[in-house]
This record gives sequence, structure tokens and C-alpha cells, in this order.
Amino acid sequence: MTGMLALVLMAPLAVSAARAQTPATGPALIEHVTDLVHRHFYDPDAAARIWPQALEEHAATLSSDPSDNEIEAAVDAMLAALGASHTDLYTADEQAYYELLDIFARRDWRAEIRSLFPGGRIAYTGIGVVTKIIEGRTFLAGVHHGGPAARAGLLVGDEIVEADGRPFDPVASFAGRAGRSIALEIRRSENGPIETVDVVPVRIRPNAFFLEAMRASARVIARGGRDFGYIRIWSYARRDYHAC
Repeated sequence: MTGMLALVLMAPLAVSAARAQTPATGPALIEHVTDLVHRHFYDPDAAARIWPQALEEHAATLSSDPSDNEIEAAVDAMLAALGASHTDLYTADEQAYYELLDIFARRDWRAEIRSLFPGGRIAYTGIGVVTKIIEGRTFLAGVHHGGPAARAGLLVGDEIVEADGRPFDPVASFAGRAGRSIALEIRRSENGPIETVDVVPVRIRPNAFFLEAMRASARVIARGGRDFGYIRIWSYARRDYHAC
């Protein structure tokens, strides 16, 4: 577990994105998240009431030398106990880590961001998709308009089975491979045949990528003698999205 800790604590009209260098050990990480919850959760009374019990319940399940996955699972379970949407732990293994950092990054985070991303530009290598795990299988829940996946013909609902013969991961499968073709094995129907789709990942800067995807989605649809304007809103958290 390396890089910045992206812990997003939100509620309608009360948004706080907290970050810090990720502590190296399990107990230190849990202590750090505990501090962030107490300082940034939108409902401090609920945090004071619920968090101690969640901490006692889930931290006690960790082994004496827990793995990163065990630590993250415990923290996720504790955050879930707060019963609030938009409250989660994200690591550099997840697309949302980069997307949320880019959307909510503040000017006073620049030094930390520059230490992690060349030139201070938050980016990762990907193909422009939103994935969803269902019963251990990865499906496409979204395909960004104009992105590599869309150009390759990938569709919402496709099951991604493998990437270059290995288990698919939306971040790890493309890391360090921008500009190089990757063969995705996909399935388009339950128990259907495996198809191969070649896709070329690119470096994605989330804010700019979302904006371009929104622009690429815009169209006029004629129905029943009337024209309807359509645009897919991939994000609405910044003024430049509103202007688009």
C-alpha cells in the first residue's frame, strides 16, 4: 500500500476530502483513519457514537501481522458501519483513487501530489471504463465516450475475462503499458463464446478525460418529429463540467 491515502467523507452540502501519506503499518493506518473520521465526518455525533464500536469489532479481527488487503478490508468495514454514502477508503490500486484526487485536489496538496505524480499531474493508465464486480466476475458498467475502450468496440454489459492471458484488473492490467496493444478476452452473453478485443490504453488525467468524454457524448436525437439533445454527465463536481 503506497502513495496517498484517499479517504473521502461526504454528505450533501458537506464535503471533505482528506489525505495524507499512507502510514506503513496496520495499526498506524487505522489510527490515522480514526483521526480523519473524527475530524472530517459530516456528523460528528454519529462518528463519536458508532466508530468506537466498529473499531473494536473489526480491528480485533486482524492478525498480528496483517496483509494490506486485510487492513483495507477492516477499514472498509469500519467506514461502512457509519451508514453514510460517499464514505470510503481508496488506494492506488483503484481507479476511483485517481479520479477523486483529481476532482477534489486542493492547492495546498501540491507538494504531496508532485511527490507522487510527475509534474504534479494526477494520472493513471487505462482504457476509459467503469467496472463492476458481480459474483466474482468483472463487467463493464460504463464506457467513456471517445476513449480507448469505446474506440475498440467494448460495450456496457461486456464481461472482461482476461487481459493478455491474465486475470483482469482495471488498473494493474494497464500499468506501464500506455500506447501498447492489449488483448482483452470478453464475453457478451451468459455462457457465450469468448471474443478477443484489442485495445490500446492511454495515460488518463481524470478531469480532462471526463470533460472530453462528456463532449464526445453530445448529440441530437430525432424522435417523433422532435429533436432531443443528449449528453452523458460523467462528473459534475467542477465548474468546467458545468460549462461543458
